[in-house]
Formats: sequence, structure tokens, C-alpha cells
Amino acid sequence: MANSTLEGSFESNHPLELKILFYAAFIISLPLTVFGNGFVILAVVINKKLRSATNALIVSLAFADLPVGVLIFPIISVTQKYGPSLQYGRQLCHTTIFLTEVFLSASCLHLLFISVDRYIAINNALRYHAIVTSRRIAYVIGFIWTVSLLVAVFPFLGWREVRPRVVGAIVNIT
Repeated sequence: MANSTLEGSFESNHPLELKILFYAAFIISLPLTVFGNGFVILAVVINKKLRSATNALIVSLAFADLPVGVLIFPIISVTQKYGPSLQYGRQLCHTTIFLTEVFLSASCLHLLFISVDRYIAINNALRYHAIVTSRRIAYVIGFIWTVSLLVAVFPFLGWREVRPRVVGAIVNIT
């Protein structure tokens, strides 16, 4: 095995148009994801009037989405291009799966709890600040990240079945 991390190019059976669309979407999404979430975090850090319980959930959501643009998009691009021909292809694939599960689970759970927060704000407007406190939001954020990590770790603790490569995926976990 050569010292380089790439031994060759992985050829997929996907049509050229699909590959172009895939990489174009990544090229467009990556800076939008990074800058958009970065600006949300920066806005709340700079402007003290934006520091509220609801915005704490939104900032935590931005922290969940930021690694998607910074880590997951580039790693997926590399694994789609080179596949198992990478020296550490399987480990990279497992890392990608883990990170994707953590951050996408966290994003979904944040959206769920933001919806619950807005539901409470509408249906219990007069009692909203008594129900939704900073402490409860901190517990909710802790719960979201704990569940997200557990969801991502369980497949690597033996709750999975590695199958041979299928077109369009390096490793399938069921």
C-alpha cells in the first residue's frame, strides 16, 4: 500500500449529470450553511436583546447545523469521489455516519422542541415565561444533545449489520 492516502479513483455507476448535480449542490450548500449558521450565532452573541429562551434553542440548532457544512459535506464529497480506495475508507465512512447521525438527529430534535416552544407561546401566551424558563431550555438542549449522541453511538456498539457495498453507498448500517 502506498504512503499516499489515495490509491486511485473510485468509479461509481451514477450518470455524469447526477454527479454534476451532486457536487453543484454541495458547492452551493457549503458556504450557505457555514455563513448562515455563523451569522445566527454571531447575531445572538453580539445583540443582547436576542438572548432569549427560544433563541437559545435556535443558537443550539445553528451549532448542530454548522458542522454539517464544515465537516460532513466535505467528508461526504471525498467518500463519494474516492470511496473504499481511500487508505482509511472504512473508518472515514464510519466517522461520516456517526457525525451525520449526531448532527442531523440534533437538528431534527431542535426543530421539534422549537415547535413545542412556539406551541406553548401561542396557546399559553400569558403563562409562557413561567412555563419556558432558561433552566428548562438548558435541560432541553442537554437532552437533545444526549439523545443525539446515543442515537449515533448505538450502531457502533454492535447494533448494526455491515453489508457489502451497494451502488451509491460505501457501508450500509441496519
